[in-house]
Amino acid sequence: MNGILVCSDEIHSDLIFSGNRHIPLAAISESAAQNTITLMAPSKTFNIPGLHFSFAVIPNQRHRELMEASRKGVIGCPSMLANEAVRAVYTHSADWLDQLLIYLERNREFLIDFIKTNLPEIKMVQPEGTYLAWLDCRSLELLPDPYNFFLNKAKVALNDGQAFGENGKGFVRLNFGCPRATLTDALVRMVDAIRSG
Repeated sequence: MNGILVCSDEIHSDLIFSGNRHIPLAAISESAAQNTITLMAPSKTFNIPGLHFSFAVIPNQRHRELMEASRKGVIGCPSMLANEAVRAVYTHSADWLDQLLIYLERNREFLIDFIKTNLPEIKMVQPEGTYLAWLDCRSLELLPDPYNFFLNKAKVALNDGQAFGENGKGFVRLNFGCPRATLTDALVRMVDAIRSG
């Protein structure tokens, strides 16, 4: 890996849909493992961001020591509540996670079908995991941009693709990790906004 240290954000790695699998960067080779810091947290999968619990997997002892030294006085320790909650979700929530993945996968399929049928101008790559979908709205030429168009005209708040860099211009990111009724309402509003100009 040319001596480059990589911080690999794998926070969504538990949210993988059927037919796919997550391969941690550090699992590719021993060289990759020795040059990778894998960042993880239960906050996305189990919706507990308020507990402020995350962790890093650092196989290389020198890198681990440097990380420990750099966090002193800057990053505190998780609370007792956070520790117990994380222990619970990682040891007693497999069935719940299985059901969550089924629900998310069905929402993903609904989203794909809805866009193909009602918004064919929008392009979308089928996500293999997570509850986030990137919508390519460039062909619609929405003004002033897709994010503000949908926010102001449809009252639907998405993530602005431009916030992720220049290549995100013309894109929005949609969170389909919600009740189907909420997702349907948002999509109908988006269609109505586009059709009414």
